[in-house]
Amino acid sequence: MEVKFQDSDYQSLLLSISNRYEQGRANISAYVNTEIVSAYWQIGQYIVEFEQGGSSKAGYGKSLLENLSKDLISKFGKGFSRSNLNYMRLFYQLFLICEELPHKLSWTHFCELVKISDPLERSFYMQQSLLENWSTTELKRQKKSSLFLRLAASKDKEGILRLAKPQHSAGKRVGRFEVDSEKTQRKPWPATPATLALIQKSFASHVGITTFSISKSDATLCDAKTDSS
Repeated sequence: MEVKFQDSDYQSLLLSISNRYEQGRANISAYVNTEIVSAYWQIGQYIVEFEQGGSSKAGYGKSLLENLSKDLISKFGKGFSRSNLNYMRLFYQLFLICEELPHKLSWTHFCELVKISDPLERSFYMQQSLLENWSTTELKRQKKSSLFLRLAASKDKEGILRLAKPQHSAGKRVGRFEVDSEKTQRKPWPATPATLALIQKSFASHVGITTFSISKSDATLCDAKTDSS
């Protein structure tokens, strides 16, 4: 005869074990993510330093990433496509201090961030991803909706930020704004120097950004999509 444990002490024991297991699993996931991001940053460093090795390395040119991709996939399997290797390379160039990387963000977050050529805009989306706990899907959605530039042009910046919350669905009115997917999914505006100056003045208080040292020339991107791995 099966004995059923229903008393409060047993339920408390079951809850404690479950909570500790879930905590451990979450800690492992966070650790693995941190190690993956750190490893990809260092791989990017290896590639950049190899490229900067002088005339002896010049002959590799654009074929370097293609050859690395072929050899690494042969050795380790997927995860080393040419596009992903290029993202690693850009990752190192755009985030020069590995120890300062935000551990809450995954590699797929950083793949989306390195696609943004402007340092201020990139920093804005990184900070918002951290503050709002955006998934990679949500980060893509906000980028596509040109949240950064809409905020710059709006007199009601708080209203736009409220609209950026994932819980607001299409067609719902917030204040004097209405979430309309057709209107918000418009093409990004040209980031002229005047526009960027306006944005920097308007948003320093929102994202805590004061100075930038990365030039736009450091952010030459390939058009290929990253691996799902």
